[in-house]
Amino acid sequence: MAEELGYDVKVERMVWTAESFFKHRGEAMHEVAFYYLLKTREAYFQEGPFYGLEGDRLIYQWIPLEGMEDLDVRPVFFMKALKDVPRETTHLIMKG
Repeated sequence: MAEELGYDVKVERMVWTAESFFKHRGEAMHEVAFYYLLKTREAYFQEGPFYGLEGDRLIYQWIPLEGMEDLDVRPVFFMKALKDVPRETTHLIMKG
């Protein structure tokens, strides 16, 4: 968050470790990702698309949980998982 957006955040805890097995351009891939619950001292929410510290190379946008069903959110487990964040770290394995 600091590197991309300049946001001062504190890691509260790890929520998920997720392993994804998939094919990309015909190649077998294995992705391991770590997802954390973050805490901030101030609200960073803003309406609409915005740029980070790298200028217009990447475009960011905060999306309300209620609006995620209309988007192609990856990884797909986020659609349900963000509405019911577990109290303990959960290890997920996704094949597809």
